[in-house]
Amino acid sequence: MVCTSYYKNDDEWKEICDIHVKHEEEWKKVCAGWRKTEGEWQQVYKSNNLSVDYLVVGGGAGGGGHGTGDPGGGGGGAGGFRASAGVAQTSGRSSLPEDPLTLETGVSYYVEHGGGGSGSSTGGDGNSSTFASITSNGGGGGAYQNSSGRSGASGGGAGGGGNNSNGGAGTAGQGHDGGDHNPASGNSGSGGGGAGEEPSNLQSRGGNGLLSDITGISTHYAGGGGSYYGAGGLGGGGKGGVNASATAGTPLTGGGGGGK
Repeated sequence: MVCTSYYKNDDEWKEICDIHVKHEEEWKKVCAGWRKTEGEWQQVYKSNNLSVDYLVVGGGAGGGGHGTGDPGGGGGGAGGFRASAGVAQTSGRSSLPEDPLTLETGVSYYVEHGGGGSGSSTGGDGNSSTFASITSNGGGGGAYQNSSGRSGASGGGAGGGGNNSNGGAGTAGQGHDGGDHNPASGNSGSGGGGAGEEPSNLQSRGGNGLLSDITGISTHYAGGGGSYYGAGGLGGGGKGGVNASATAGTPLTGGGGGGK
């Protein structure tokens, strides 16, 4: 940390790195201090630290495929959703929003944008996204027919036709589990988990994502992919289908791809 101001205590100069004042029973950080000398304001203190709000969304996973007949592949799980209190009311898996980051001016921080997973027999996992010390995992791939979904930030949905097939596990603070196979839905696969909710197994719909207004417009991110004609979750989740008619997740949203 680089400090820019000093005070003298017992004939010794000491650095001032942070100043806080109490206002209405709440301590607040002082970013800059000024004094007026001979009618002119002069800055006497400046903090090099910045409080930064953030939204970090991982890459959505690809949806699963099918072999013969109508069993649908599971929907892809959404990428992780981690957000601070200034840009979202909740973080992933309906957890409390996180604290803003304290960053220093003049310092470089690592940023990585996680791409989405490919759609294949078993959907490819999404890739992680990172900003400074905050990482959101990629979503878990949707399952092939009769198989279980992969775990990730949000889990991938189970494939159709397998009564013992389960959705992949989600990650605490990032997203929900994928849907398990529901015998009542026959050969239908299950939707992928979203940042905001689990999928609807009976309807093969992907789980919805969460809202953030970081761009100035309230927008859903990190919706799970659907399966077997099921809708994708709000936040870029792709629609499910059969025989290669599924749609991919929407780019730059963390939405999972639809199972086919």
